[in-house]
Parts: sequence; C-alpha cells; structure tokens
Amino acid sequence: MPNHLHGLIEIVTDPELNSAPKGSDDKLLPGSIGAIVGNYKMLVTKRIKAICQATGTDMKVWQRGYWERIVRNERELNAIRQYIWDNPLRWAEDRDNLDQVLARMRYVDGI
Repeated sequence: MPNHLHGLIEIVTDPELNSAPKGSDDKLLPGSIGAIVGNYKMLVTKRIKAICQATGTDMKVWQRGYWERIVRNERELNAIRQYIWDNPLRWAEDRDNLDQVLARMRYVDGI
C-alpha cells in the first residue's frame, strides 16, 4: 500500500527459559515487537533520507506508533494473511488515496 504496510512477525521464545525474557517498563527489550518495529522504522527512514539526500530530522516518514495483534490460532493466521493479500485491491476506496480525492473535487469558475 502507498500509505501503510502490514506484516507478520513470529517471536520464538528460548526453550531453555520456557518463556520470553522479561524487561523493565522503561526500556525496549531486544527482540520484542517494539524493538523490531522501531529498528525497522529507523533503518527504512535512514535509507529513504539517503536516497532523497535529506538532512536533519524534519523529514517525517512514519506515523507515531503501530498496531499489533496476537494471532492465536491457524484460522486467525489464515484470515490475516488473506486480508494482507487483498489489501491493495481496496486502495481505490481508501480515504487517503489522493486520486480519489481529486476525482471528487469540482472546479467552479469565478470563485
């Protein structure tokens, strides 16, 4: 999609610990969803700025935050995969699709 992306991330826990490692509330735990998404956003931003030869921090690439969902079973996983696959087909109806916004605009002479 031109204005957002979807992805599936599988976090595998350490079988010797029998659970995911715990972190404090004020720090991102390496390997956590927050750390993975944050690093992804940082690396993509750096690459975009390099391509555009942009300097400084005024260039915004991402919205703040992200949505996450725990996939609990195979049925949910398959439904989410289908949603992601079908998502580009819905771009024509997306409220942020500039082509659709411009098509609805009308020029009125004399205003």
